[in-house]
Amino acid sequence: MSNKTPTIEFYDRLEEAFSYYNEHLFEGKLSPVFFTVRSGETKDKSTTTLGYYWKKVFAHKDNPISEIALNINAFAERSLLDILSTLVHEMAHQWREEISTEPSSDHNKDGGHDDIWANKMMQVGLIPSNTGIPGGRKTGKKMTHYIDENGKFSEASKNLIKSGFYFNIFDSYGSQINKGNSFVKISPTNTLIEKKWLDEEKDEETQEKLKKALNLMANDPNIVQVDITELSVPVKKKKPREKKFKFICPNCKTTISGPENFNAICLNCEELYELKK
Repeated sequence: MSNKTPTIEFYDRLEEAFSYYNEHLFEGKLSPVFFTVRSGETKDKSTTTLGYYWKKVFAHKDNPISEIALNINAFAERSLLDILSTLVHEMAHQWREEISTEPSSDHNKDGGHDDIWANKMMQVGLIPSNTGIPGGRKTGKKMTHYIDENGKFSEASKNLIKSGFYFNIFDSYGSQINKGNSFVKISPTNTLIEKKWLDEEKDEETQEKLKKALNLMANDPNIVQVDITELSVPVKKKKPREKKFKFICPNCKTTISGPENFNAICLNCEELYELKK
């Protein structure tokens, strides 16, 4: 059993994955980043964001530090391969900002998902796609990707996962309140790669490591689930939108909206507004 605290253990694994991909996919050229793990809302207040890169957002005594954030709400519903692909997606943004000097007219317009970034993604083995499947746009404002089965990322990730690497913490609370209304779309292309890995692996011990890492974490019987009724954080329920009715001044005919039993007086005519038929 590890003597490390859960925080140190989790962030050590993030650092390990970053260093591994930096060496194998980016020639070790990327500078260290500050990792943040977001639960629920992310930088743009959207739970649909799986991760983001933010250039030099943190102050440091020596130099400003860039951020890579991952949305831990999604960890419970994604395989390790998908989570790691999001990390490398953001590292490609970092490469675009730090290393690449090629000009691009649409870099800022498309939120960093320009042609230079797209070419780097394909070089490291992730295919940009606005749909997450083959045939989608490769550049644009909102982009995701799918994994190239024969690419560098796939090969590097297989070796990393076979070594025993995995994440052991995810947001059980988030996974349960999102159940039935998930914002996470599992790429069918990525799932086929994972299945092929398991089918091709003959060594039983290595196959078990792959299964442990690739299975959806929320379905892992070895992980203790959290009963959300015991948590101090209340589950927010959306209030149904109240139906609005139109009311009209019988004199000047101005209209206003309000609930069915709304009482208001027209300031111009001092007449009581009437429910419009």
